[in-house]
Amino acid sequence: MGDGFAIGVAFGAGGVFLLFAMAGCGYFFIRPWLTVKLQGGHISMLNILGMHLRGTPVKLITDTYTSLLQRGVPVDVRRIESQYIAYQASIASPRDLIDRVLEHLQQDEQSERQYAAKLAQREEQWRREQAGD
Repeated sequence: MGDGFAIGVAFGAGGVFLLFAMAGCGYFFIRPWLTVKLQGGHISMLNILGMHLRGTPVKLITDTYTSLLQRGVPVDVRRIESQYIAYQASIASPRDLIDRVLEHLQQDEQSERQYAAKLAQREEQWRREQAGD
């Protein structure tokens, strides 16, 4: 009876540990993943794991991502996380991070327009040179 009881207690303790491990995994990985997926976003479990390992607040990043998705803003989770890492001292809420990401996207868009204008000028100059030859 002593050996059987010890084995039963060991299996019971192992089962309880496994149950808590699965619950923790569900809370830290499955919940944010499922939240993003239900909003139509794309995020992998490896992204979530990476955020945990880097010390990035996953809930803040996923809340910001889903808010931007609902607004129709095409943005990647990695860009949101990089903005958080770069400006984490000034970010206290998802609203702060949304503002920072939108500002950064506008700057990128403006830079792309300027680059396209310069490229068009160079192309026009090249055409004039070709026509002159």
